[in-house]
Amino acid sequence: HTKGRSVSTKTSHNRQDGESVLCLSGPDNSSASKASALAFMHKPMTFLASLPSKFLPALRPAPTTARVGFWNRLRAPAGACRMSSAPSAENPLLSEGLFPLYSSVKASHVVPAITHLVQESRDNLATLEGEVAKATLPAAELAGRVEQLSDRLGRSWGVVNHLKGVQDTEELRKAVDEVQPSVVSLSMDIAQSLPIYKAWEKAAENKDGVSEAVDLIMTNEMRDAQLAGIALDDTKKGEFKELQQRLAQLSTNFSNNVLDGTKAVSIRITDKARVGGLPESALALASATAVRKGDEDSTPEAGPWVFTLDGPSLMPVLQYADDRPLREEIYRAHVTRASDQAAPGGGGGKTGLFRG
Repeated sequence: HTKGRSVSTKTSHNRQDGESVLCLSGPDNSSASKASALAFMHKPMTFLASLPSKFLPALRPAPTTARVGFWNRLRAPAGACRMSSAPSAENPLLSEGLFPLYSSVKASHVVPAITHLVQESRDNLATLEGEVAKATLPAAELAGRVEQLSDRLGRSWGVVNHLKGVQDTEELRKAVDEVQPSVVSLSMDIAQSLPIYKAWEKAAENKDGVSEAVDLIMTNEMRDAQLAGIALDDTKKGEFKELQQRLAQLSTNFSNNVLDGTKAVSIRITDKARVGGLPESALALASATAVRKGDEDSTPEAGPWVFTLDGPSLMPVLQYADDRPLREEIYRAHVTRASDQAAPGGGGGKTGLFRG
């Protein structure tokens, strides 16, 4: 219940393909009921605890420059469910389905999809700026429109960055490097939009009927705009944008160096006594890694075993291995990777000290 309105969740199973669709509705099926659902954005654990577990991955925000909100699930007509679009046959990053199509995404999809979505967001930004210059939008409506500006881009950009972290390739890195400047530039243009900032100021002048959640969103949006340099002159704004681009590039370089350092280290063990204490699952993974690296006769029972700095390989050794020198060796390799303290092959010679 939010400000006297009841907002409920329900699951529709009337799709022929069996896909479930999340709906948010109120007793009066009004836009006000949809706006009141914003309260859940600021009490996420309460909201998520009430949902079936299968919805949780789709509602988890992407760790990216652009934020992903609930508004893409609130855009349907009042009282109706927003149905998932059919997956794009040409580019899975343009799919608006409930779940990301991770297994279908290739590096070649990144540049065309992100370029398209950045332009789409820019078009929407220009439209919104034109509208707020002519009329005052209610705070709840303005919050929804601003959230939509980066919603689709945020979903796809989040998928790209997740894949880059867990399935890193040179082709994917090049694709990210190519489109990242345009993503950062769009993010800054939204944050430094003077028409939108003035629209927030106008909305703040009359808070009658504004829910606590929307009021908080309004306050935070104006604060973020101020921190993004909304009050700076054009020259200073340009300098601020250049610094943000540089920071984004350094962050990417840092991430790449850590990934390189992680992949550069492997520890090959042939003495069975040294893997004492490790669970069967860890030995099976170490054996599979050894096979992949050339020890075709390796078995989980007899070895040889190869351990890496990837979490599934690293953590069992630190937690369960009886061999203290082995634990120390893999720990030191982990905490010094990609630095000037790294062991040979640990990525320290590339740029040193995690530098870009």
